[in-house]
Amino acid sequence: MATTTIAIQEDTHFMLSSLKEEYGASNFDETLKEMIAKIKKPMKSMRGAFPGMPEFRREDQIDRFS
Repeated sequence: MATTTIAIQEDTHFMLSSLKEEYGASNFDETLKEMIAKIKKPMKSMRGAFPGMPEFRREDQIDRFS
C-alpha cells in the first residue's frame, strides 16, 4: 500500500495523538479512519423522540393573517 506524508501544525498533532490513545489505535491512519467513520455515520432518526407530544393538526396552527 502506498503511503504519503502530510504537514500538520503542532497543536493538531497533539490533538491527533490524544485521539489515537482514546481510540486505542496503533497509528494515525487508524485514528483518521475512525474519525471519518464517525463523521460519515448517518444521523439517528428523531422519529419517535417525543412520544408525549401530541400529533400536529393544521387547525392548531396560528393563522398569522387573521
